Amino acid sequence: MTAQPQTHGHVAARLGSARSVLVRDGTARTAWIYALALGAAGLGWRIALLLLDVPPSNSDEATAGLAAMHIAQGRHFPIFFYGQQYLGAIQSYFAAPLFALFGPSTLLLRVPPLIAYVLLVFLMYRLTVSLLGPWVAVATVGVLALGSDRIVKNQLIGAGGYPELAPMIVALFLIAVGVANGTVKRANLALAAWGLICGVALWTHWLAAPYLLGAAVLLVVGCWRRLLGIGGLAMIAALVAGAGPLLWHNLTAPRELNSVAVFLELSSNGGDPSWYARLFGGAVVGIPLATGLCGPGDCDPSRLWWAPIYVLLLGLGGVWAVSSARAATGSERVRPLTIVVLALAASLTIALYVRSPAAGETPTESARYLHFVLVSTPVWIWALWRLGAGARGWLGRLPVMLTAGAVALTMVVATVELAGQVPSYGRWAADNRALVAELEARGVRYVYGGYWTCHLIVFATAEGITCASLSPSLRKGVNRYPPYWDQVRAHSQIPVFVTRVEPGPTEPRPELDAAVRRLLNDSGVPFDVTRVGGYVIYQPSGPVALP
Repeated sequence: MTAQPQTHGHVAARLGSARSVLVRDGTARTAWIYALALGAAGLGWRIALLLLDVPPSNSDEATAGLAAMHIAQGRHFPIFFYGQQYLGAIQSYFAAPLFALFGPSTLLLRVPPLIAYVLLVFLMYRLTVSLLGPWVAVATVGVLALGSDRIVKNQLIGAGGYPELAPMIVALFLIAVGVANGTVKRANLALAAWGLICGVALWTHWLAAPYLLGAAVLLVVGCWRRLLGIGGLAMIAALVAGAGPLLWHNLTAPRELNSVAVFLELSSNGGDPSWYARLFGGAVVGIPLATGLCGPGDCDPSRLWWAPIYVLLLGLGGVWAVSSARAATGSERVRPLTIVVLALAASLTIALYVRSPAAGETPTESARYLHFVLVSTPVWIWALWRLGAGARGWLGRLPVMLTAGAVALTMVVATVELAGQVPSYGRWAADNRALVAELEARGVRYVYGGYWTCHLIVFATAEGITCASLSPSLRKGVNRYPPYWDQVRAHSQIPVFVTRVEPGPTEPRPELDAAVRRLLNDSGVPFDVTRVGGYVIYQPSGPVALP
């Protein structure tokens, strides 16, 4: 057979094809370098904060630490976060090996969340590249690298499962996209991994339900034929194994302790704020907080413009993706469908939060319930990007450029504002250390205090000091680990009280101090008063009966 001569056109076509590959590879490599630099900066920022005792710890985190300590010692293997029988104890199990090797500490408790942050950034980059290209992925990593007060608290405080769940959600979407597109070599193994991760996520926290449901829909739509075989059976078996602790509890516990009943009861607790208060606190304030535009404390009114723009961009991204999905065929539909699902999951998360009383009553602290909308970050970035690309001339692009610049600048300002709060947070941590040192120097073993004080003391002393929580009426308060209350009641004939007298980041309105002082004054028993930072220690000279 005679070889056909190559014409000039053939050679040019091949050179053009090779050049496009080189350009594409070069672009991907450049984007990866930028993303790596931004991710490293975000990690460095968070490590620096942890070493400076930021964000401040609280009794919820100390409760997770106590469970990890009990697991490391082989004393107790809880299914749930102590005192909340619907919230999985996954964080405590992650920290337990570190405690077994090095002893309990808040810093070690925060190592798994720090690792989870690294996984989140890496997986978000991979997912966004596969859906929307490298530069949207770089912008997404840039947003995740910044760290406002609310963002850092959600990502680094070891309580509630928020840090670990975010990368789990992204992993579910990555696996679903990879299996549907046929880019995963061992699809059955990937489906088993999907089931295991989804099961563990269900056990950990139900706030992730909109995203778990979305990932499941994407998996079914994208590769339903494969689910009818061994892969589907492996996925179901792994899902049951991952959610095993939750399922076992619900099958064996009394109906009133069923995790569904507990969750519904806790969700309905609180007052009945107006719909305006819920909408304003849950969306107008909640969205800027959850996406990193607010500094410590209340969200400044100047940041609230972002909420309607965010909703608009989320909607535009979803609508454009629907149009792309309708025009695509076969596996090409998977990418736009994923964008649609991410937009819908964020919208549903916000809607469910707005319905809750917490949105209207405690919008600043409760904005943590919107933490997972960060997974949908690529959607609004892509929508903004597309608006700019589709505009005519620089005048048409100006509003988009101004919006993008304002968002980026506000996020940077919020991060800087957290840096300015570091000395105040450091004093809070120093107060906690000074209080523990004073109690240990006095040889105190059993104390009464408020909820936001008690477990901090117990965890900081590795149960060397036991604290029972009192309500402002001096009756039994929230005691997530009930044995502590019984121990203090049994060994504290002459009670020692610890109260907070200065507002702190976790206790904005100290209410116990006035009640304790009134009780001691009315008892007629002489008592010693010692001020330690923002705390007061009351030590009577004789027995004092609680109401």
